[in-house]
Amino acid sequence: LTALGLSAMLAGAADQSKSLHEEKPWALFLETLQALLDTKTVLVQDGGGPLMGPDFVGWRRDGWYYLLPIPVYSAVQQALGKQGRSFPLQRGQLQRVLVEAGVATPGSDGAPTAVKKLGGKTYRVLCIPEGVMNAC
Repeated sequence: LTALGLSAMLAGAADQSKSLHEEKPWALFLETLQALLDTKTVLVQDGGGPLMGPDFVGWRRDGWYYLLPIPVYSAVQQALGKQGRSFPLQRGQLQRVLVEAGVATPGSDGAPTAVKKLGGKTYRVLCIPEGVMNAC
């Protein structure tokens, strides 16, 4: 490919990605979160004990990610802000969109978050199957 052709192709891919994220903000959220996890900017602990430290945004157990809504949303927002971008939805809107898209499972009370226990404490969390996170 010529430099001009490669540049046009990359620009087209970027436009397509931007369009996808505008149509499906949950995809932008999950991709950004996965990048933060891959770089260990935020942490998800395995299993059992209490959450430790400011970088922890949740835990993983039995094939599920249990994410604390405020810290995980804030981390994604900050990461996008450092790139000069913004997240198109407020936290509550995102939670509803994740459930509507089938990405997250609602709580038994119908709320977009569920009540889960970890280390003797109760938390309201976003419940996302590992398979969804691993697909990002």
